[in-house]
Amino acid sequence: YQVGNRDTGGWDPTDPKKHVEWSANTNQSLNGKMNPAAKLLKWARREKPTKSAKPKGLPLEIFVADGLPVSENNYGKMMNLIFADFVERYENHRFWGSCPHIEDPAVAGNNLLNGVSGDEFAAYYDKVKTHLQDSTIALETDDDEEATSRWRKIFGDRFPSGSTKQTSSLLG
Repeated sequence: YQVGNRDTGGWDPTDPKKHVEWSANTNQSLNGKMNPAAKLLKWARREKPTKSAKPKGLPLEIFVADGLPVSENNYGKMMNLIFADFVERYENHRFWGSCPHIEDPAVAGNNLLNGVSGDEFAAYYDKVKTHLQDSTIALETDDDEEATSRWRKIFGDRFPSGSTKQTSSLLG
């Protein structure tokens, strides 16, 4: 398959069937946790955008798959660990203002972040780093209002306010 590239005006190879297969197989190998965690990351991306909509979609799923701790069952802790992995993994790219190459699991040699500038990636990196700080505070505090406030900074106002017990169950 070919998909139009708005930046170059050309066509890029893609294989959506293999993307679906990769996602299903990866989710299964991660005990069914990748899809819900990817939905949370995409939710945070929509609710707290940067100056660009990029990266989005499959690259976000890959970020989750790369950083997902299989042994963790609490989604709040899981997201915190995914944010931490992302910040550590791409620290040098942020430092140098570059965008990493994210290999397409369906089309060898295809960079899923092709067309994402160093500035766009840096803005997303900075947002994830802020999410890491907020999620760490939310997990460490005993103050219900502070924890809820921090999760809402990540997931937006649609994230319900309530007790830590309620908030924890929403992410758990």
